[in-house]
Amino acid sequence: MIGKNRLWWTMWLALKPNLKSGRFEEFKQELADKIAYAQEHLDEVIREREDAEKKHGRITAELDEIKVSLAGGTNAKDDILQKIARLEDAKTSLQKEINVLNTRIANETENCEGLQEGLKKTESTQSSLGREMRECENKLSSVQNEKADKDAQIKQMKEEVQHQEELVGKLNKEKKAINES
Repeated sequence: MIGKNRLWWTMWLALKPNLKSGRFEEFKQELADKIAYAQEHLDEVIREREDAEKKHGRITAELDEIKVSLAGGTNAKDDILQKIARLEDAKTSLQKEINVLNTRIANETENCEGLQEGLKKTESTQSSLGREMRECENKLSSVQNEKADKDAQIKQMKEEVQHQEELVGKLNKEKKAINES
């Protein structure tokens, strides 16, 4: 192939495997979708945590109320103690649920941050590849200009050689004419 020895061809072959610019919008959209999903999910987890905290508050209020009534009377003591035990079990289970939800919220927040960093990296890579592409286009343009200059020089030299050959031919004719006379 003729272009194998050209500078622009070697530059193109070196640059071509690194080009991913056609897929950047796909990467950006995928990262944006993941961020949106994580944020929607984060809101859901926060709502679940708030619901669990409301249940916890209600149960704590009932527990306090039972403790107050327990201090005042002794005839239903066993029933109230059982109710207190059940409420304390519910309280601990709700506290565990709140802790699990808090860890989920922390994980989702970390995922959002990681996805945003990935999006920033993708955008910076895209801009650097665009910059490299412009530099390569400039180099290609300068190489093409140099080639055009060299082609023009070659054409001019061919014309000069042809002119010199014509002059040599004329001188040879004159020489023959002088030798014959």
